[in-house]
Amino acid sequence: MKTRLLEDLPQKISAIILALLLWVHVATDKTYELTAAIPVTSVIIPEGLSLVEAPPDSIFVIVSSTAKRFWRSGWRKAGLVLRADGARRGRREYDVDLGNLSLVSADGITLSGVATPRSVRLNLDIREERVVPVVSRMIIETAPGFAVSVIDSFFPKRVTATGPKSSIQRLNAAFTESRELNNVSSAYDLKVGLEAVGLYGVVFEPSEITYRILVQAVKERLFSGVPVVIFNAPHDSISVSPLSVDLALIGPLEMIDTIQVSDITVSADYRTSDSAGMIRVKVSLPPRLSIKKISDTLVYFSVDSIRQ
Repeated sequence: MKTRLLEDLPQKISAIILALLLWVHVATDKTYELTAAIPVTSVIIPEGLSLVEAPPDSIFVIVSSTAKRFWRSGWRKAGLVLRADGARRGRREYDVDLGNLSLVSADGITLSGVATPRSVRLNLDIREERVVPVVSRMIIETAPGFAVSVIDSFFPKRVTATGPKSSIQRLNAAFTESRELNNVSSAYDLKVGLEAVGLYGVVFEPSEITYRILVQAVKERLFSGVPVVIFNAPHDSISVSPLSVDLALIGPLEMIDTIQVSDITVSADYRTSDSAGMIRVKVSLPPRLSIKKISDTLVYFSVDSIRQ
């Protein structure tokens, strides 16, 4: 019996496969109807107006087509277009039906009806434009031995913002996208998008800027015994502790070795002392140098005697 089952096995398998393919072909060519949530990707409104709030993310619609076409994802991603040609300024309810709703890319899919919601609320305002400065939210972390040579180097510095009047009036700047770049050891240009943080419907021209990352090789150097200079000391005889501080500075290779202690000023303003006689020091450095470490950030003043 087993031998008879195995007779002509390849032909039997081929017949089963052909039968399955025929069934799949017939099944996928059959027309089906389903209800699906399709994203709203476009809203057509009158010229001169802008949306103040986002339209609904999606609408449940009834669509019909063959299974073959339903399996194609392009029509879903393309979404729906809602026509609101007759919309007016302000927040109002608008009916949603087959007269003002359509698929962006039908691709053989028929839009048969609207399930829910049957109305949407749109908030529109007059479209205005304004030139605003660009503010960076980029964070640059350099690799060891390197430092940022120019902070926030980008072009253009100002862009044109367009959107609803209520948003444009509250807009003070175009913010770059928030990004953090790590272990940077070379200079390069980067295209960075712009955002109107917390405001809907605002677009920028241009929509992105060129952000230039500029870094340089640096070296660390220790400066010991930099004296503390006292400003605005009273006539009283006073003492200060400590009399000097140690500094670890970082700077470009071509200049760090040429800096002298005399090029650095560590000062303390007596007028800013607190009730305990403590004063925060201030360090003045040549351009392009930065402090990595300082031995003391506060100094202590005491009055020794009063001059007659």
